[in-house]
Amino acid sequence: MKRILFLIFLSVYTFSVEYKYIEKYEEPNKSNLEFEEGYNKYSPKFSHYVFTKRAVSVKKEPNNRSKTLLTVGGNKNIQIIAKVSTKHSKWYEVKINKIVGFVNEKSVLKREFNYEKAIEEIEKLEEFLYKDIDKIYFIDCYAPLSYSSGLKKDKYGNGSNQSITAYEVGTKDHYNLQDRTILSIDSEEKKGYNIKVQTYPELILNKKYKKNLKKLELDGKFITKYIFIDKKNQNIFALMKDNETGNFRVIINGLITTGKNSKYGFETPLGNFLVAISKPVMTYTSDIDTTKVIGDARYAIRFTGGAYLHGIPSLYEPKETRTQRKKITESKLGTYPLSHKCVRNKDEVVKILYEWLGVKSKNKAGHRVPIEPVIVIVR
Repeated sequence: MKRILFLIFLSVYTFSVEYKYIEKYEEPNKSNLEFEEGYNKYSPKFSHYVFTKRAVSVKKEPNNRSKTLLTVGGNKNIQIIAKVSTKHSKWYEVKINKIVGFVNEKSVLKREFNYEKAIEEIEKLEEFLYKDIDKIYFIDCYAPLSYSSGLKKDKYGNGSNQSITAYEVGTKDHYNLQDRTILSIDSEEKKGYNIKVQTYPELILNKKYKKNLKKLELDGKFITKYIFIDKKNQNIFALMKDNETGNFRVIINGLITTGKNSKYGFETPLGNFLVAISKPVMTYTSDIDTTKVIGDARYAIRFTGGAYLHGIPSLYEPKETRTQRKKITESKLGTYPLSHKCVRNKDEVVKILYEWLGVKSKNKAGHRVPIEPVIVIVR
């Protein structure tokens, strides 16, 4: 009898561990943040979640020997409500439908829709823009199908593809200022322009780039439309600001994959960019033969260089498997950087953004200039 009681005690001791809550996650509740109806129709229905790097077991308690409540496959997003710590490890408390359990921190990646960060970045940008709006310009140096690498990456990790080069005042440190980057020209000297780019040090830009500097014309109005791309969390959302109340409205959000460095591709650059155009379909060419169009993606919005926000890309051939292949690509949204430089989204999400931009003018190729300035913030 004593032996049976001992085994019962040993079992309870083995499968139950002490733990403490070290962080709790709640949905955003900011007084100046509102949400469009259906804003998260095509994304997780929660702001804080984990992405499963592989199949994971959801445990009843934060203990590998605890009962497994269910198994979740890889590349999935699970709502998290808290983070706990045991003597030897850390776990996320998760909620899947009505089931609450724990997953080991090492088997997942923490993700979130960071609306607070986006609003903070917008407010910093507005302070930069409206301090002296007459000095605000943007860079125009787009070159289609340009794979040039040139100088090495700068301190912000941006490569020199589709960019112009500026140098920090008093040093030899270079910065690759990407196409459509927003900047201010403070003064002009014999050696060049003294410019400022938000978050950068003071820079000097050679006058040979004068042709690449375009005035940002706001006609006395304030910018209201922003798209926030979060590379760390691999997600995106659009915000619209009411400049009378100062409130922001989330129009749509979604999961994405951004660009990565490869022989023919680049990381999606960091910065603040003025949207150039949108178009109903973006075709793309073979990496080896750039004269050969091999596939397309719907609803494309160009925001820097050859980087677009667009729907799910797919090769034309083989035709009979195209729908299936698009579904496989779509299943990877929200995972890791995968594209050549662009930002991939669900077709439905980009369609909403595409229509939200509106049309000020359209050329014969169907390229549409937005009805008002739209800024893409990449962090």
